[in-house]
Amino acid sequence: MSRRQGWMWMVTGVALAFLTAILVYRMVASSSGQVKVQVTQTKPAIVATQDIRRGTVIDESMVSVRDVPSDLVPQGAASTLDDVIGKMVVVDIKAGEIILRDRLETPTNVTGNFGLVIPPGMVIIALPADDLINQVGVLQPGDKVDILFSLTYGQGGPTDLVSLDALQNVAVQAIVVPPEARVAKEVASQVGLGDTQGVSPLSTGPSKAILVAVNPQDALLLKYLKDAGAILDYALRPPDDTSKPLLDPVTLQYLIDTYGLDIPLPTEAITLPVGGGTAGP
Repeated sequence: MSRRQGWMWMVTGVALAFLTAILVYRMVASSSGQVKVQVTQTKPAIVATQDIRRGTVIDESMVSVRDVPSDLVPQGAASTLDDVIGKMVVVDIKAGEIILRDRLETPTNVTGNFGLVIPPGMVIIALPADDLINQVGVLQPGDKVDILFSLTYGQGGPTDLVSLDALQNVAVQAIVVPPEARVAKEVASQVGLGDTQGVSPLSTGPSKAILVAVNPQDALLLKYLKDAGAILDYALRPPDDTSKPLLDPVTLQYLIDTYGLDIPLPTEAITLPVGGGTAGP
């Protein structure tokens, strides 16, 4: 090979090496430019710092503002303390749960340790709570109940007693606990007894009251029954039961007909005072 050919091969090799260096540099620069740092976007959200029972009015000790990844914040989430402070929760909320605005209501009245939400067109009425289901502390705010009553009329004998289903599917808005019972529950909580929901308010004071929201006509009906000395009871419903079955009033004649009892009745007709007909002997 001549000297001239050797120089040509050398120049060609240098040129190829130079071009290769340029290509490698561009590839590295291009790949490094495509590397992106993934930054997690966050949004402020109001999170419960403790379990909050339905019917509770929220204060600052129950919630906090936290930065939560945006894709984990549900639509309608509360984002500021003003969204939740002073509002009443309509469902149970667990500690660590993001609070949604549609699970809150503005109380129309806050007394003691409960708040009230009065639906449009309704009124709040207080009913006695000295029946057995309340003495054992079964009912809670938000429960749905049927309101039952028994009433005597006429001479007040066994044939003058009628039991009726006054109202069906009524929501318990609040349960009024006597001050003595509230103190007992606070003391039990402070000494570490945990959930004090089972502390009976009836063991430390007079009977509590049940507050329900009804339309004005039904409120007048319940007032009449109270004033007439009717005995009230509450039948607890499943949360999703909205049925309103048509029930027959129960009288002594009803028991005789249903169970085939051989009990003589007075010859005069028995006229029912509410929604009934006439029962004969």
